[in-house]
Amino acid sequence: MIAISPERRRKQSGSITIEYALVISIFFMLIYGFIQFCLILFTFNNATYASRIAVRYAVVHGSSASYSCTTTDISNIITPLLWGAPSGATSISTTWSPNHSPGSTVTIKVGVQFTPQLPFFPSKIFYVGATAIGTIIQ
Repeated sequence: MIAISPERRRKQSGSITIEYALVISIFFMLIYGFIQFCLILFTFNNATYASRIAVRYAVVHGSSASYSCTTTDISNIITPLLWGAPSGATSISTTWSPNHSPGSTVTIKVGVQFTPQLPFFPSKIFYVGATAIGTIIQ
């Protein structure tokens, strides 16, 4: 065992505290950044799920169905599925090509603006989007 002299111990007594403060602050910044990344991924998964559900609804509610869906119906389906997304930060685009008849395609694009809350960094807006395409069967 190596003995450390008392004089040397006094010289290094505050260095452990400073090193710990530096390491723990970097550690917590990394953890917080990881959490923000997970929130972006969560937003992307919600947008993907919402667009798929809306396409499933649209393909069975074409022009030959008892009730033909509209753009408003698609928006009403998607909006509750975007958990935690601000209402003004979402965009929903629905296009039928060429029309609502069976055999045509419906394309639904869902976009959400996400602003991560990172301290000491300028706030940057991320646009998270998903697109789903389906063929109308009814």
